[in-house]
Amino acid sequence: MLDLIPIGQHCPFILQISSAAVTHREIPFWQRFNFKRAIWLGFTRDLDSALVDIPPIPSKYDAFVECVKSFSRRNIPLAVAHAL
Repeated sequence: MLDLIPIGQHCPFILQISSAAVTHREIPFWQRFNFKRAIWLGFTRDLDSALVDIPPIPSKYDAFVECVKSFSRRNIPLAVAHAL
C-alpha cells in the first residue's frame, strides 16, 4: 500500500499480476427449443388429443410428461446455443 493521498480518503495501492497463459477449450453445444418458430396449433392439437386418454391422477404423471416431450420435439424446432 502506498501513502494516503493528502486530499480525500483514497488509499492507493499497487497490484502486480503475472501474465497467465490462455488455453483454448472446446465449447459444448446445447440444444434448446426455438419457441419463436414453434407450430403452436399443432402442439396444442396433438396434446389435447393425447390428454383424452391420460387420466388426471398422480400415477400417470410420467405418461403426461412423455406426451409433452414427444409433441414438443414434433412441433417445436431446436436451436443451438453456445455455452459460456
